[in-house]
Amino acid sequence: MTTLRFASFAAAILYAATPLSAQSLATYGSAEVAGFGEGSALLGATLSSGHQGWGPIASLVGQTYRFRDGVTPTSHTQAWALSPAVGLEYVAPEGSVQGSVGYSFVSSEATRSAVVAGNQLGSKNGVFVSAQANYWGDGENSAQWIGSYGFGSKYYWTRGRAAHRLEPSANPIYLGAELVLQGSNDFTPSIFRYEVGPTIEYRATPEFRVGASAGYRGGNNSAAGTGYGRVEFLLLSKL
Repeated sequence: MTTLRFASFAAAILYAATPLSAQSLATYGSAEVAGFGEGSALLGATLSSGHQGWGPIASLVGQTYRFRDGVTPTSHTQAWALSPAVGLEYVAPEGSVQGSVGYSFVSSEATRSAVVAGNQLGSKNGVFVSAQANYWGDGENSAQWIGSYGFGSKYYWTRGRAAHRLEPSANPIYLGAELVLQGSNDFTPSIFRYEVGPTIEYRATPEFRVGASAGYRGGNNSAAGTGYGRVEFLLLSKL
């Protein structure tokens, strides 16, 4: 309840001076599975001013994830995280940039934290910062970069994507690729993990999009490389 009150209060402060009809809501979610019994699921929402130029944003993301905890080669930990944040966004005709700061509330069964978790903010409570850049241009090509750093776990997570539209249509399909890098510099040596693979996105309407990605996961976190697969959605709406 404390987390929800914090998020509601922050959103109310940010949007008190913004007409309700101008606000935009982005609702998004994803589910990922990988080898060795790992996986994660995420559901989040971001509220923004809905106009070009500078404007406030507020977000709330919930996630559950299962990862190898490093105690034994076959032992796992289940964890949950709830992460509210507030920030600023700049929207231009061909793209946008944003930055935010928040706090991640983590509940974990882990007895140690020397792992690369499936959560973008690590496996400890703490303040985090994040940044995002989007490019959509004229609709022919798209690109996105997201980065975050959780101070509690000294944990970084970043993802870059680029895609190309196959052909103009009312329901276009975009093919592309992604690279994900995450890890922690809280240990010696530092640990990291990467994911690389192709992506596909189908835009059922301009406001509703579904996508999928799959590829190879590797790193230096004392675990063998494996495959991964992910499905996701994005719903854009005006309030």
